[in-house]
Amino acid sequence: RTKPKKGGDTLSVKWRYEAPHVTRGYRWFITKDGWNESTRLTRNHFDEQPFHKEISPLKPFSQHRDALQPTEEHSAELPKNKKGHHVILLLWIVAESPMAFYQAFDVDFDASESEE
Repeated sequence: RTKPKKGGDTLSVKWRYEAPHVTRGYRWFITKDGWNESTRLTRNHFDEQPFHKEISPLKPFSQHRDALQPTEEHSAELPKNKKGHHVILLLWIVAESPMAFYQAFDVDFDASESEE
């Protein structure tokens, strides 16, 4: 769990890779307001659209293998309208397969500091 954050703060994370993959990019999702913390997380718990994304415009992927390498350090501005406990899901999207790898982060937004 991170230290309390406020909307608009930057969340920085470091990803340690066990195996190299041609990388299409990254997408950051956050749980919907009012999500039920007592149930097991599913895709339906998260906002439909990512609040941050980094997707490479290079195509076709097979011709840009050297340029499409994973990034170890990531950062994104947190949504300004969140309060309380949320989960952030960071997806590492592999370019040449339907696979993605996931990292989840518990984030507490300081309600007294978040923007209305």
